[in-house]
This record gives sequence, structure tokens and C-alpha cells, in this order.
Amino acid sequence: MELKLLIKKCLQNDRKAQFELFDQYVKPISLICERYGPDLPTAKDNVQKTFIKIFKNLASFNGDKGNFGAWIKRIAINECLMTYRKNKRLVFLENEDLPNTLNVYLPDFGSNIDFELLLKEIGTIPLGYRTIFMLSVVEGYSHREISAQLGITESTSRTQLFKARKILMNKFGNSSNLNKVS
Repeated sequence: MELKLLIKKCLQNDRKAQFELFDQYVKPISLICERYGPDLPTAKDNVQKTFIKIFKNLASFNGDKGNFGAWIKRIAINECLMTYRKNKRLVFLENEDLPNTLNVYLPDFGSNIDFELLLKEIGTIPLGYRTIFMLSVVEGYSHREISAQLGITESTSRTQLFKARKILMNKFGNSSNLNKVS
């Protein structure tokens, strides 16, 4: 079913359409929540909260102003971040006087490392590092945006990103095929 029609039917409380919308987006939302969650039960809770919020706010989505996939992705990420703030689960290490711009070399993931392996390895780094890495590198948030979302300083965000990159670099080794990521 076309997305516009599907959304319209969902807004009319058509249970079949709501299930179809859920079915189309549950896998990508689950992957997001698993990447940002400390464990599988918390990720599953965040998936459920995300869909509750999607259906509750579906009328506010404007297809002319944005992409539906991006809209629900933003809801999922925000739901995960709200869970962190509520439970105070993220632990951040203090600033270690790192420079304002961090230039760290990471392997060129596209050419010699399987994307699934990369995601698996990101999942093994400490939750605070992982969250900052995902928000910065994967989602493209600035340190200012991350600090506002998580209630931390920009300096702490930079430090956590530096440490996450260092851990990943050590896991994948120093290869001659490196890209500069800042």
C-alpha cells in the first residue's frame, strides 16, 4: 500500500493498516534501538515506546516537509536518549584535555571490513562511547547537539568519540588503507 494511503488509514484507526505500518518499520526501528540500547530488553521497550509515539503523533507528520523514514528514525533515537536520561544509564569519563578537533584514523570500512562486522564491533564498546559514536559518526550530530541531547559538555562528547574511535581502530588494526575522519 502507498505510504500516504497507509498513513491515512492508520489515522482512521484501521488496525490492518497499523499492523502493516508496524511490519514495514519494525526491523529498522529495532536495529536503531539495539544499537543505542544497553541490552536487548531495553531495546525492545524502546521499540514499543517508539511505535506508541509514532501512532500517537502520526497526524503531525507532514509528508510535504519531510521523509517518513527519517521522521520515525528521529523518534526512535530520541526515545533511546530519553531512556538514558531517565535511567541515568550512560557513564561518561571526564575530559582529558583533548584538543577541540580530533583527527583520528580509522580503517576504510567500505573496502575491507564487512558492515555487519563493524556494527557488531560498535556494539561491544562501552555504552557511553557507543552512543556518542553513533550520534556523531552515523547520525551526523554535532558535539553541540549531542551535548544538548545528553546533558553533557561538548568536551565530554569529544572525549567519548575519541575513545570510541581509538577502541575501534585497535580492534581493526592499523592498515595502510586508512581514511581521515574528524
